[in-house]
Amino acid sequence: MIASMLGPAALGLPLIKAGGQSGATLGHTTAWRGWAFARLGGASSAPVSVATSGGGVLTSLSAGVAASYGMVLGMVRVTDSQQLFDGPGVRDNALLVGARSRGDHLFGAGAVGIGQATPSESSDAGTSYGTQQAAFAYDFSAHADYDVLGLALAVSGVVGPTKTSYVAVTLGVELGWFGP
Repeated sequence: MIASMLGPAALGLPLIKAGGQSGATLGHTTAWRGWAFARLGGASSAPVSVATSGGGVLTSLSAGVAASYGMVLGMVRVTDSQQLFDGPGVRDNALLVGARSRGDHLFGAGAVGIGQATPSESSDAGTSYGTQQAAFAYDFSAHADYDVLGLALAVSGVVGPTKTSYVAVTLGVELGWFGP
């Protein structure tokens, strides 16, 4: 009975020409990609103590722009990681360079560079800021994007003098050009 139903349907299918491509193509290995991002997550200036005692988590908000040409990546990132209400925090501005994997819609990226980190302390009296310090900045991320919109999971932070180091785990949205 199934064969009697599928037979006429198969005969009614239009014929399509099958074609192939000869030779190897390089694809989009040197194509420009660019995007802006905003991320929100948790951070800590003492990640070992957070893991062992569960305290001291900062709220981390970051934004920036990134561009890549092939596998070469450049990024500018601004981050503010603060304890809600009262407590310590760190703000940083970072300029990073690195590499990204070849995928257009699913790819990984890693970048390192220099940042300017500023410690802060929030209280009922307001927020006071310390002296800006140079710091080593990093950003490692996994991306899932479709044409112009995407999501990213990132581990980022800075390593600097006392009260200017932190590590953050954030989830972000991205808007840009990720490929065909």
